Amino acid sequence: MKKNLLFVLLAVLGLSLVMSSCQKAPELTLTGPTSFELSADGGSATINFAANRDWRVSSSDNWITVSPSSGTAANGTIAVTVKCNANTTYDDRMATVTISMEGLSQSVTVKQSANSGVLVPKTSYEISSGAQTIEVEVQKNINYTVEIEESCKSWIKKVGTKALTSEKIVFDISENTSYDARKGTITIIPFTGPEQTIVVNQAARSIIIVPSNAVDVSDNGGEINVTIQATVEFDVKPEVDWIHYVQTKALNTKTVVLSVDKNDTYNTREGTVTIKQRGGDLVKTIDIIQISAAVDLGITMKREDGSTYRVYWATRNLGASSPYESGDRYAWGEVETKEDFSWETYKWANGVNKFTKYCSSARAEYNWGGTGDADNKTVLDPEDDAAHVILGGKWRMPTKDELIALFEQCTVSRDFQNYRFIIKSKDEGNNAVLYLPVQGYWSSELPVNNPSQAYTLLGPSTWYENQYATYVDKVYVEAAYYRFQAGLIRPVTE
Repeated sequence: MKKNLLFVLLAVLGLSLVMSSCQKAPELTLTGPTSFELSADGGSATINFAANRDWRVSSSDNWITVSPSSGTAANGTIAVTVKCNANTTYDDRMATVTISMEGLSQSVTVKQSANSGVLVPKTSYEISSGAQTIEVEVQKNINYTVEIEESCKSWIKKVGTKALTSEKIVFDISENTSYDARKGTITIIPFTGPEQTIVVNQAARSIIIVPSNAVDVSDNGGEINVTIQATVEFDVKPEVDWIHYVQTKALNTKTVVLSVDKNDTYNTREGTVTIKQRGGDLVKTIDIIQISAAVDLGITMKREDGSTYRVYWATRNLGASSPYESGDRYAWGEVETKEDFSWETYKWANGVNKFTKYCSSARAEYNWGGTGDADNKTVLDPEDDAAHVILGGKWRMPTKDELIALFEQCTVSRDFQNYRFIIKSKDEGNNAVLYLPVQGYWSSELPVNNPSQAYTLLGPSTWYENQYATYVDKVYVEAAYYRFQAGLIRPVTE
């Protein structure tokens, strides 16, 4: 039994040795060209070879693809397709395709010619408004021509070329004296291949234009818009602390918004705003002139305790936007204007001549309409003084005596054409002027014996040049308006 088993093993070993001696060695043979040349437009080629073992194909560069990239042994010719896209560069290029199997390899060289044409690495130039020269780099492997856009030939001129590693074309650019930016094109035209276009954008002339060097602002302040025409970026810098830069609105022209503080002083003031080119030397200035909130006419008043104070008059009526306007009308002791002025709408009345506030006890029997005893008030409380409520601070309605002093302590003339008083200080060197439209003005006081009316500054009932030569007569400050009627207010402050 053991002899039989040994015999079988020797037979199998002998058969294996016979088969091993009969198998061929690895063979890899190219059966076609060892190199190919493809055009710049791209294309394909076929590599033929024989292989008696499993094989693999690879490329040395990614601009070449192979298909199939691997396979098994075959008795006949094996074909692999090599493909490449168009060569968009302006240089010839070469790669190697390698076939390998069990330690053997064969290589095929693939060459592709360069793209024919020109290449301009920089195709756009942003330049300032001044005259200058630009050099345009051109990479080329063929001849070409240069064409300047017809409408730009007056300010773009070709000077020549500089023979460097990559050729440079030199252009002269004229100064841009206009206020508009301009654009021109230069075209590089090769004898074959695509054209290359260069865009030249030239900035407008650097300039800042302000419509006026001075802007008048009322004493109330607020926002003002200053329209500025500029071809450059600029910064806004107020030179005083009562003017504030708010923003720049980007429109066709640029609107600079400035905020001006209220002028609570008794003098007109002036400040400068500087408009300066950002990163440049252009500078423009705007003068902001703000009228005073009040004028000092030199009027001095005496209090009941014997002390004196200076009274300053507002330059315009309450609610008016200029010294020449009438402004808003108020019933005496009310802080809001309205359309209907009557006993029925009057805040401090409970029927005709029946008052719920501001009534002396001397007239209580006839005029008091409130609860309890009459309040004996003849002077406005601050919360019922329209000038104080609206303007704040120390602003208030004038007293009866302050209205009289306006005419007694000043020089008064009449402007017949515009129906107004022109009031000037009597003090030497004081050029203050007050314009007062001739209409009824409220004081802050009531007569003790007639609470239905308030002391009022009145203009002459008949406007004749020769009549009322002086205005000292107190007939002009009298109780002539009923409290519910519509009167004007010229505020004062101390």
